[in-house]
Amino acid sequence: MSTTVTITRKDLTELQDALGKAAVSNITELDLVIAKSNTVQSGGEFETEAEAIRATKDRIAKFQYAAGKNYNRARAEAQRTYDRQMAMQSEYEDPELEAYDKQRIAACESHCVRDEHGQPVMRQDDNGTSAYKIQPALKEDFDGLLNDLKGEYADAIKRRNDFDDDISAVLDEEVDMEFHVVPWDHKPAMFSGSYADILAPMFTGKPDFEE
Repeated sequence: MSTTVTITRKDLTELQDALGKAAVSNITELDLVIAKSNTVQSGGEFETEAEAIRATKDRIAKFQYAAGKNYNRARAEAQRTYDRQMAMQSEYEDPELEAYDKQRIAACESHCVRDEHGQPVMRQDDNGTSAYKIQPALKEDFDGLLNDLKGEYADAIKRRNDFDDDISAVLDEEVDMEFHVVPWDHKPAMFSGSYADILAPMFTGKPDFEE
């Protein structure tokens, strides 16, 4: 049994991660405790604890199977998203931006700190990206030179920023994804809270906890 759900591409990574964990989940002691309480003697549906445990293992196996199928679908869609963005990147050309980058790197090379081997010293900027470490004594001169370059190539920089926005916009697109579904009571006890919310599309009969 399956259903089609509309999701955004930016949610695929989180979904893929949750489905991957679900596909390899194991029955836990809590699942066994819950199963043992589901006997006729305890007001449940099975005659013996052994029958209840077998039924629980069967349900969880079906949950794992569904999660595995959905994981493969999410992974394939995420790969298509990545391939599309990489194709857009590879097709982008702007001679003016290349000239700007060449001069910017030359400015960095001529103003940066160097190690004992004469190699540029790099640092992590606020975005976690590797950047040249500029000599404090040359910082003012470097900033002025960089600002001049940004002014000279403002149009090229804006074109690149607009293109980056187009790349990011791919993640906001919606896609229809087919989910293999299972009843809510097939999930292992450990899959609750945020995980249950992420995996919600693959369940039928999910309780409305807000009621």
